[in-house]
Amino acid sequence: MSVKRQQSSVVVRADNVCARAELQHRLGWKDGALRAARRAGLHISPFFRNSVMDGQHSRSRSGFSHKTTSWQRVSRRRPCPVCSKPDWCLIADDGSAVICPRTPDGASKDLGESGYLHILGEHRWRPPQSARGVSRSIPLVDMNRGSEGWDKLSNRFESAVDTRRLLALCQHLGLSEKALRRLNIGWSREHQAWIFPMRNAQGPVRGIRLRHCDGRKLSVRGGREGLFIPTDLTGPLLLIAEGPTDTAALLDLGFAAIGRPSCRGAVQFTAEFVRAFGPEEVVIVADRDEAGLSGAEALASTLIVYARQLRSITPSDGIKDVRAWKAAGATAQDVNREIEAAPISKLGVAFRINEAH
Repeated sequence: MSVKRQQSSVVVRADNVCARAELQHRLGWKDGALRAARRAGLHISPFFRNSVMDGQHSRSRSGFSHKTTSWQRVSRRRPCPVCSKPDWCLIADDGSAVICPRTPDGASKDLGESGYLHILGEHRWRPPQSARGVSRSIPLVDMNRGSEGWDKLSNRFESAVDTRRLLALCQHLGLSEKALRRLNIGWSREHQAWIFPMRNAQGPVRGIRLRHCDGRKLSVRGGREGLFIPTDLTGPLLLIAEGPTDTAALLDLGFAAIGRPSCRGAVQFTAEFVRAFGPEEVVIVADRDEAGLSGAEALASTLIVYARQLRSITPSDGIKDVRAWKAAGATAQDVNREIEAAPISKLGVAFRINEAH
């Protein structure tokens, strides 16, 4: 049984394409795959049920060539280059395209319940040279070279960014390309993930944060946590966010901002950066949850010694973090109102008097 998408000229096997039908307790060939394919707007023509059908690609400008190719399900040895998972997805034999039911970001076409068609172009999957397959932990940096190796790795990832793919990410996250590029966003083909360099207070890279297409956040092995520091950072007011995308949201709103790796991470680096940057006022922008609030309180207890003036704020009621706040329509004026309404943190000194007995 073959399944044909008329508009994209992609022909694939119906029982492979309809991953959602498989997930729904394997409803059966006729009841499951056919129904899912028809809902996706696919034309069904009778053929052998379990054969792998060939597909003709006619989109050469997007990376397809005018030739016949076949589709196969991904595996642990050949994971999906879009979501990095070993199941559900389909990949063309030549690695030029993927049908991924998990990831709409950057897709060339929505195939409905069948998934999302991704044209990989120059980022096509290539089989590993080793027969053992792709290693999940890749030694990318010569650790004997220290920060110089991480800086070079970050630069290499940054130069590998595909603009079309980045614009799709911007649309998904609700952030600007300029803000993400100020944070030196890059693309790791080895990990099939976006990267953000983490730096010490002086600027050299000491680790790399990975953001996979399915939203998972990991780090490249061997690195250490640090700050997300944008380029061209100036101004009397410095905001401190949690994570690179919240930092980018503040940059989009026109603020000078840096990001921490987590709600309790890189406290000493943050203090060192504040002391070196010398802003007139520092504002901690905490996530509106228990971990975010407690982490902001712990950071404030350290920064109070270094900041001339310190405040802490959270997004509006019902909104968890800065990026969601911006997506809900927050403006720079809204953030400034929260800052002005927040009390100034003051250094308190506690005394204990020992009474003589």
